[in-house]
Amino acid sequence: MVFAANPVFVGFNDGIGKFVVPSRMVHASRQREVPFYVDWYRQRGFKIIEVDLGPDYLEGHGDLIWHPDGSRIYAGYGFRSTQGGVEKLSNAMCRYWERPNRESRSSQCISSTLTAITLIPASAR
Repeated sequence: MVFAANPVFVGFNDGIGKFVVPSRMVHASRQREVPFYVDWYRQRGFKIIEVDLGPDYLEGHGDLIWHPDGSRIYAGYGFRSTQGGVEKLSNAMCRYWERPNRESRSSQCISSTLTAITLIPASAR
């Protein structure tokens, strides 16, 4: 387990507290690492947010980084994470930031963070 940033994406939200999103690694040899990281974070009180990535990949902090003020996430995709994986992260996380809009009786994502994911294709890196 050399590249410790890739197996999870770590964050914090006032509503849910500390959380991690487990990765779906491209290479089988790396996939076996993820449960060990998830267990470590779970034992320390982090909420585990499972994202159904289907056939897509998402490699945690290897391709995702918070803006210093926490207002957005920059996401690279291409040779590890897929664009679909990043989009699924955004959609799944947005559910944790939804709350009813009392005036319109509809739900809205209140996360400026997760609705502002900036995608960066591998060809641009």
